[in-house]
Amino acid sequence: MDVSIELSGIVFVVALVLGPALISGGFVLYRHASAVGWRAFGMGSIAGGVGLLFFLALFLPATTSSSSETISIKGGPVVETGRR
Repeated sequence: MDVSIELSGIVFVVALVLGPALISGGFVLYRHASAVGWRAFGMGSIAGGVGLLFFLALFLPATTSSSSETISIKGGPVVETGRR
C-alpha cells in the first residue's frame, strides 16, 4: 500500500482549516474585546483569513487531470480561399 502525500495537498488542507478559523476567531475577538488594540488585532485576523482564502481560490487549479493523454492535431492549418 503506497501512500503519497504532496506538500501542496497539505498546504491546501491547512489553508482550508486556518482561513475560517482566523475569520471566526477574529470576529469573536473583535466583538468581545474592549481595548482598541485587541479589536484591531481581531480585524487584522479577519482580513488575514479572508486574504488566505482569496489566495487559495486564486491559485487553486480549475481542473486537474491525472491521465497521461495527449492531444495531437494532424494536418496543417486551415486556409480558406473564398471570394471577396
